[in-house]
Amino acid sequence: MHWMIPCKRAAELMVAREDRPLELGERAALRVHLLVCKACNRFEGQMLTMRRAMDSWRSYREAEPEEELPTAGATQDKPSNKIQ
Repeated sequence: MHWMIPCKRAAELMVAREDRPLELGERAALRVHLLVCKACNRFEGQMLTMRRAMDSWRSYREAEPEEELPTAGATQDKPSNKIQ
């Protein structure tokens, strides 16, 4: 693997890193690229922000109790709009 990869390849590796561990050569090439490329550093930061937001959303959804759906034929009490 070449040590100086283009930005497109660096972005591909950053996205792939979300799904699988990178090989040693891929990690090294990405690290070298990130040392010199400000744009890819910003992209890496954006990916980190998105990952944290998704993890936070997932933990929020898992902590939330499931709402029970009404069974067929069941009626729900609806608030009355009548003045009493």
